[in-house]
Amino acid sequence: MANIVEIERFLNEAVPITLAEDWDNNGLIVCPDSKKEIKKILIALDTTSGAIEQAKKVGADAILTHHPVMFDGIRKLKDDNSSGKRVIAAIKANVALINYHTCLDAAVGGVNDCIVSLLGGKDAKPFGQLNAGRIFELEEAENYEDFCKRAETALGAPITGINANGKVKKVAVLGGSGKSFLGDVLACGADTFLSGELNYSTQLDAREMNLNTVCATHYLTEATVLPYLAELVGKGFPEIETEIYRDDLKF
Repeated sequence: MANIVEIERFLNEAVPITLAEDWDNNGLIVCPDSKKEIKKILIALDTTSGAIEQAKKVGADAILTHHPVMFDGIRKLKDDNSSGKRVIAAIKANVALINYHTCLDAAVGGVNDCIVSLLGGKDAKPFGQLNAGRIFELEEAENYEDFCKRAETALGAPITGINANGKVKKVAVLGGSGKSFLGDVLACGADTFLSGELNYSTQLDAREMNLNTVCATHYLTEATVLPYLAELVGKGFPEIETEIYRDDLKF
């Protein structure tokens, strides 16, 4: 049976941290006991209080997430703030916390490849910052409303957005928050940009540039990667049990 350090070493190769943004925080970030044998891993998008309670309930030794529970350097660890409360709870439960964030967006098979797969896309190419996004062409153009209905079914997400040109053929995809990628999407010649969330001004700019927007919520676009993470752990450590934890979030 492997310990969390050995698991991190494997995951660091499968999801290269070199693909991450400089500001990001990836890998093993909370380690109460580096020598503890890991028998079960809970997989979630975030280390929420609910995820920690579920880990305790099912006897998970670690929580593997997409989002880090901490971004900035810690100067004080107290339970009177959101991240401190959760880190302390994990340590008390002897649960390690490990995450792969922007590197998992860019990695082959990661967040954006999972979204493309659910949309039935083929031959997707990387684009944008550290090649995090994906762009692909539909075999046949669809009207905007039909594409949105299909995306809603595929992702299980409430869809909002702007119909700027009516037709969908060349689709750029970026899970989570895509506002900083608008220039990259336009440079790729996409007619449609599907992301988790785009702010007001970004969508106005997109409309001015004749670019459709499709927003499928931050949580549900990125939660597409959870089965992939479970599969990845299973390939490296078939003896370790995994369980996926989902929050009921629609934003």
